[in-house]
Amino acid sequence: MVKSIRNTFTSGEIAKLANISKQTLSYYEKEKLLKPAKRNQDNNYAYYSLAEHHVLEMIVCMRRLGFSIKDIREFLNYRDENIVSNLLRKKEELILEQKELMAKMLSVQTILRKTDHIRNLILDRVLLEQLPEYEMYVSQNLSSMDGDKNNLIIRLNFLKNLFRLNNCDLTTGWFLSQDNTKKFQCSPVSRFFAMDNYNCIDDFRKLVNHKTKNQCYVSIYGKGNYHHCCEAWIKKCFQFIERNELEINGDTIVSFEKDYWITNDKNEYVFKLSIPVK
Repeated sequence: MVKSIRNTFTSGEIAKLANISKQTLSYYEKEKLLKPAKRNQDNNYAYYSLAEHHVLEMIVCMRRLGFSIKDIREFLNYRDENIVSNLLRKKEELILEQKELMAKMLSVQTILRKTDHIRNLILDRVLLEQLPEYEMYVSQNLSSMDGDKNNLIIRLNFLKNLFRLNNCDLTTGWFLSQDNTKKFQCSPVSRFFAMDNYNCIDDFRKLVNHKTKNQCYVSIYGKGNYHHCCEAWIKKCFQFIERNELEINGDTIVSFEKDYWITNDKNEYVFKLSIPVK
């Protein structure tokens, strides 16, 4: 008969130390992962030594890493560096696969959010909005000369960096200089930009080289061929700016809202023009 066992833990004590329930502890015993050091023959109470606590620590850790009961049993029965290495390498491969699947899922969700956003847009309505600070990847300044070959090189280098990322998740567009905006001229553009509105591309932050200001913008969503329609969109914004006695305070941001990812008809493209004001 065992009335007291020194330097041991009861099932409740060891479960609490491992931050698991007594039911989970019983399950591990049932699966033959863990065996009590001793049992009281009178009441069948289990007692665990420090050695069993070490085993339980490994079981709980491996379960949190996603290992199966079968893998844990193999590990505990044949513990050596080769078994540990093989199990961890298999788990590493699985985690990398899951990470890749998660990245793909986030991309799909981002594109779905974009399409849902487009469906709910109200076109040709001017609005005054406060936009937060945006982190952007911005190209070099472009030449104002039409047909400048260097502009093409700058654009291709800009796109090359984006292609390394999953650029279907990014919002892209260009800046229109303050002077050209005031003249209702839709080209030439001054710089290209890309931004990750949904913060779903980790590597994008490595490219960030520009931040917009947290300020007010007069904005409009327009549908159609940019070069044919942009002047009308700007004039509509200017009527609002003059009527409300506002001043332009920087370059206009022109972003693609609906582009070649969603339609092959340029007349179906949707742009957002945001003119900073004060």
